[in-house]
Amino acid sequence: MATLTMWKIFMALLCGMALPLMPVTLARLHSTTGGGGGGMSSGVLGPGSGGGSNAGGSTGKDAHVKTKDVDAVEGKSVSLPCPITEPLENVYMVLWFRDNAGIPLYSFDVRDKEARDQPRHWSAPEVFGSRAKFHFDSQPATLEIKDIKRHDQGIYRCRVDFRTSQTQSFRFNLSVIILPEQPIILDRWGRQLNGSQLGPKQEGDDIVITCRVVGGRPQPQVRWLVNGLLVDNQNEHNSGDVIENRLLWPSVQRNDLNSVFTCQALNTQLDKPKEKSFILDMHLKPLVVRILEPPSSMIADRRYEVACESSGSRPNAIITWYKGKRQLRRTKDDISKNSTRSELSFVPTTDDDGKSITCRAENPNVNGLYLETMWKLNVVWWWTRGRAQRIRLAKGDRERKREIERVGNEKNKAMPTATKR
Repeated sequence: MATLTMWKIFMALLCGMALPLMPVTLARLHSTTGGGGGGMSSGVLGPGSGGGSNAGGSTGKDAHVKTKDVDAVEGKSVSLPCPITEPLENVYMVLWFRDNAGIPLYSFDVRDKEARDQPRHWSAPEVFGSRAKFHFDSQPATLEIKDIKRHDQGIYRCRVDFRTSQTQSFRFNLSVIILPEQPIILDRWGRQLNGSQLGPKQEGDDIVITCRVVGGRPQPQVRWLVNGLLVDNQNEHNSGDVIENRLLWPSVQRNDLNSVFTCQALNTQLDKPKEKSFILDMHLKPLVVRILEPPSSMIADRRYEVACESSGSRPNAIITWYKGKRQLRRTKDDISKNSTRSELSFVPTTDDDGKSITCRAENPNVNGLYLETMWKLNVVWWWTRGRAQRIRLAKGDRERKREIERVGNEKNKAMPTATKR
């Protein structure tokens, strides 16, 4: 009686019959048929006619079927091929099994004419359920499995029963790849770096950063790239499912500014690596400072505007003006993307002749480093009639001074006396 009941269950599964009052799961059915005791042997499944084998599980012949390795990424889709060589009208049934199970987890039934017009699909709900779909019309035919789970890993077998030809079997070793977690970047003191900026650093500083990756099957490779070029793929620490790669980038230079440091963790070519990138920021000293077209000489007590420009600093340089040791504050600054321009407005006096004006450019973020340029003042002045008109150009130039006084006196003879209004 037990044997007859089991046979009805098997036939119902194959034919799509409803079994009221018999809520038997495939797992329970497998354990029932798998026991000994004179009933129907485990693995008796499939049609009772046709050229195909009647063994549902792995047979001695199936053991000689070559196994093909297939990789799938957890959460993605995979297609297991079943290269059927006969047209649909010659196919009786396609069954999929896992490991050594004698109960199919998926069936594609075209045993009668109605089924050939509209094939019957069945997927074990406790295995794939709606995640699996057999595509007979694809080349080759495939079993598509969506949203792969890590427990889907195993040996799968496609068995094709034909009406007149011999049964074909194909075996696949499905390996489920578990991607690693997102990399975490630590500084030299073990503190986690957030955001996308590394630094700011100064010229000559060393970069010491560690990439930590957790998880992944198979174990991922953790590597460092700088501007897309591989510079380090040697793991320094491996403890359980935690892998670390420490990068030492010595003595950064100005041309390293905006370099992209990327840590990648990869364990498959089927998906993009998990990665974390940082852009190097730097504080840079100014490279150039110059006073723009300073006048060769100036007349005392007149106002002049003189500009000074600096470039190469990051962030932009701060420009300050000095006469001797005294800072001049009547300035107007203009800051652009790559340079700083400062305009000094001042009135020279006769006492300023021979003194120097200094333009200094510095980056306050780079301690003790600045650039400066000096401009020596040449101040001249006029005397009205009654006092020799003199243009004093430089102390110590007596011969030139006498010549200027002579010319000035001659001019004053022809000029009216200056008066105040």
